[in-house]
Amino acid sequence: MRCVLGMRTVIEVNAYPFSKFRYNNMTMQALIDMMVSLQLNKRPRHPSAAYSLEQFCIDTVMTIWHYHGGCQVGKVVDHDYKVLGVDALRVYGREDFA
Repeated sequence: MRCVLGMRTVIEVNAYPFSKFRYNNMTMQALIDMMVSLQLNKRPRHPSAAYSLEQFCIDTVMTIWHYHGGCQVGKVVDHDYKVLGVDALRVYGREDFA
């Protein structure tokens, strides 16, 4: 399982470049306990999720499916997001408002 291998790598890596991603006052087990307690999705948590990486991954990893698409500049829209060949219509994505 990729999640388990990834979590084991994260736990084992003790290199300086990763030090800013660690909390010196918390153990890895404390971080996993905290993650399990967060309501990231509506799936019920297994009691052993905080002690088993396999169960942690089953309980917390999920895909996020959403519709998305794009418009090719020059073929569908111009550089001002105006739809070519249509009056008074522009295309904006959520990322454009960030």
